[in-house]
Amino acid sequence: MNKQYLLKGILTSLILVFAIANTNAQDYYVYRKNKVFIGIYGGVNFTMPEVIKSYSVINSDNQPGNEKAYTEFSKLKENMSNQFGFYFTYGLSNQFSLVFKPGYHTYRFNYLTSYSWTDTVEFMNTAKEFKHRQNLSYFTLPVLIRWDLAKKRFTPFIQVGGYCDILHQANKSIFTDATIDGTVDHKNNLSETANQSISKHLKTFSAGVVGGIGLSYYAKSFTIGVECNYRYGLMNIFNDRQRFADHTGFTAEYLDVMDQIKLRNIDVQLVLTFPVHPLPDLNILRRSKY
Repeated sequence: MNKQYLLKGILTSLILVFAIANTNAQDYYVYRKNKVFIGIYGGVNFTMPEVIKSYSVINSDNQPGNEKAYTEFSKLKENMSNQFGFYFTYGLSNQFSLVFKPGYHTYRFNYLTSYSWTDTVEFMNTAKEFKHRQNLSYFTLPVLIRWDLAKKRFTPFIQVGGYCDILHQANKSIFTDATIDGTVDHKNNLSETANQSISKHLKTFSAGVVGGIGLSYYAKSFTIGVECNYRYGLMNIFNDRQRFADHTGFTAEYLDVMDQIKLRNIDVQLVLTFPVHPLPDLNILRRSKY
């Protein structure tokens, strides 16, 4: 399924669920202190690479007869991927909870490079444009503090915390054409390279801070919600010692070498949780008069 349609489906479904739920959500308030919920989450995300330092295989002095190159990262909407995992919460009080969300998170980002040469003997021009697509997959371990802004069954919340990512795999594909126009049609292009692993170029561990907002609805036997988070990577992700090691063959053939970057990411996801004890013992809903 196309990820854009999936995102629209999630948002539309949640709007309908919350609209229906809100008609009777004010009869109870939620009692969360010392209560435990477990569940699952899943959704889509968009990656924003931040270039810390640029690198290249060749350099230009911008004189006729010498090479020229540039790197251009794709816009946010083109860097869509997905994430999923488990969701655990423990109520520290009626409004504050500890959240642990171990999961699997994939970052995708694209960039363009182009090269042109002028043969000063035969006066012939050669041009190449490449689209580089990276998919980086991590086991992620976020821990957050969540603040529910209301005690009703239908409530907004704010959460903030940190995360640690452990690299599972990373791969890269390159698409090319002979026209430098700021775009490469990767869907119809016949010049796609073989998909190669770039795991040896990346650091095993990464970490950062995360914060977000969301909405939840507490039913008698489950909780459903949606949240949007911003992940801010604090660490450089590429191994500088392995930068020019040509593990993929892309450096020699396509003059490709990774810039040093940090990752920024926005995710939108659906969350479904359940109480870990039978409802009569859990007693998370109480009449408003209490």
